[in-house]
Amino acid sequence: MEGIRTEMRAGFARLEASTETQQTRLDRHGALLQTGSRWVNRMNQWAERIDRQFFERDERIRQLEERIQKLERNGGRPSQ
Repeated sequence: MEGIRTEMRAGFARLEASTETQQTRLDRHGALLQTGSRWVNRMNQWAERIDRQFFERDERIRQLEERIQKLERNGGRPSQ
């Protein structure tokens, strides 16, 4: 009977060691996924900020072009 208990304890110890190894691996994968998710989120925020800046710049250029066209139509005199 004592031999069976010893074998069972050894089996449980191996199972526990295997479970700890799996848990360590899963923790590492979870950390990598979380880090990647944060990085992607920061890249999306950056891209949206840059897109907004380009849109604002393009809008200012469009407004300046319209003002130049009006001046050219009026012979260089601002319209009243």
